[in-house]
Amino acid sequence: MRQLFLSCLLLLSWSAMAQDNSQHAKDSLRSVISHSEGEEKTEAYKALSYIYINEAMYDEQKRDTLFAFFDEMTAEARRQGNEKMVASTMNVRLNNLYNFRQYDEVIRLTRYYLKVMEKVESWTSFYSAYMKLAGAYRLTGREKEALATGQEMYQHAKEKAHNFGMAMAFFEMSKFYSFKRRFTEEEKCLRDCINLLSDSLAYSAHLIDACRNLCSCLISQKRYADALSTTDELENAIKRCEEFSKRSQPAAWRQFYSICLDVYRQSNDWVNAEVYCNKIDSLTDGKANTFEAKAFIALSKKRYAEALEMIDKAIEVAPPHNIIMPRASKISIWLQASGLKDANQTDSLYREVLDMLETIHDEQMTVQLDELRTQYEVEKMQYEMALAQAGKKQFRDYMLFALGGCLLLAVILGIYVYYYRLIKNKNIALFRQIKEQEQRAQLQPLFEVSMPTVLKDTAESSEMQPDAFPPNKKQHRQLVARFHEYLKKDNNYANPDINIDDIIPTLATNRAYFFEAVKDITNKTPMEYIRTMQLEASQKMLEKNFELSIEAIAVDCGFNSRNTFYRLFRDQYQMSPKEYRSIAKKVL
Repeated sequence: MRQLFLSCLLLLSWSAMAQDNSQHAKDSLRSVISHSEGEEKTEAYKALSYIYINEAMYDEQKRDTLFAFFDEMTAEARRQGNEKMVASTMNVRLNNLYNFRQYDEVIRLTRYYLKVMEKVESWTSFYSAYMKLAGAYRLTGREKEALATGQEMYQHAKEKAHNFGMAMAFFEMSKFYSFKRRFTEEEKCLRDCINLLSDSLAYSAHLIDACRNLCSCLISQKRYADALSTTDELENAIKRCEEFSKRSQPAAWRQFYSICLDVYRQSNDWVNAEVYCNKIDSLTDGKANTFEAKAFIALSKKRYAEALEMIDKAIEVAPPHNIIMPRASKISIWLQASGLKDANQTDSLYREVLDMLETIHDEQMTVQLDELRTQYEVEKMQYEMALAQAGKKQFRDYMLFALGGCLLLAVILGIYVYYYRLIKNKNIALFRQIKEQEQRAQLQPLFEVSMPTVLKDTAESSEMQPDAFPPNKKQHRQLVARFHEYLKKDNNYANPDINIDDIIPTLATNRAYFFEAVKDITNKTPMEYIRTMQLEASQKMLEKNFELSIEAIAVDCGFNSRNTFYRLFRDQYQMSPKEYRSIAKKVL
């Protein structure tokens, strides 16, 4: 008892000493601020801001104090006429709002902040703020605004030839791919981002974020060796950041240790997992939520009571949207603690369940699944009680009801299969008709071979040879043929930024005559004619390049918008690109 009392007394003394040191540092910096001017005062403000940020990270009550301090810093920067410091303070404010999940406030403030940052050409702050705005839109479910903001940011950075801006655009795009679990594309975006950031020490903090996300992406693909290799890049990025900022980065080291812990946990290396779990605890004074990791470390040592105690703590502190994972872990620990002979098989099944649960991203769906599971358990109990009481008659009624349900399901399934086959046969007929038209087009005279389908159809309907056209008609055809050759050259038709006004001088004509000729020969506007070529190119790629995604084919053929591509393709071929590809795989 006496030893416990002494331990508590020492702990309280240490806590009070830490608080006293922090307060002493704040008081010293306040004194510098009140008795200095210019650069010295600015540096004191920056140093004091780091203390407030670290305190607010773990104490929500101190966040109001932090933002009040930002107001004070901004006012002082404006008084000194230091607009760069104003922009930097605005960026730090947005970072903290974003980290504290105050996304609506980020959206409200960012557009005004961007104008201030652009005016003083504070580009690092400018593109960081842009990225926070896109992220805030994405995390509040406004994906269209998020995507538009990311594209707007990339175009701005591209015009300025600013590596950091383009890197942040890649970084934000990687988050979209991560949300859709398209890890290959996410990895490519992150590696492009890292390459752009690696050239400057000033970008080290953002390089840390990119390396950390790349590690998580590789872990999601179960590429643990690659993830461990990438942790070396993450460690170097943190050291570079400390070198540049002249300050330690405890938050970054905690993230680094957490990534290492996750890699070793996933690969069942519990010895190394325990090493990094202890490092996290030493860095955070035990405040970090590592209870689930500690539970499995204890389980690996067959300390079942300790494992159950740790997993209960993990369930207690888990946020509502992530409560299912520690509960599933508790089931695994229970089963292994019970001494089952097939404990290894049980653990394997548990991990399969966890992999399935990782694909569930929609919180609403998770809640609905929990409700359905509860409802099912209740109804099952009610049914068993009713069955025991009512006997054979109720059982027969239930079987008849179940048989009726099965028959109804069979009818619905039959109707679905019928309509599915009907649509499938219709699409196959359309596909064959398209291929027949292509074969007939290949038999056209030589002067028509280089023209797209729309020109060939016009020639067929006219029932004329080229020399039989009136002079004006012949000139029109020659102009359209040159237009067609220009589009085919170097696949110019696939350029998403193609501009009719840029093409006209190349063809040595004027706009009115050009539009008249294209309309006369093809019965389309020049832009519609380009779309026709793009659609025919995408049709051929869908037939041959099965390894490419439909979205990649759309981009390669000059479509910026997936929805536009799907709409125009359906208008042209009376089926979606996905349906066309599916039929091509079976028929060709």
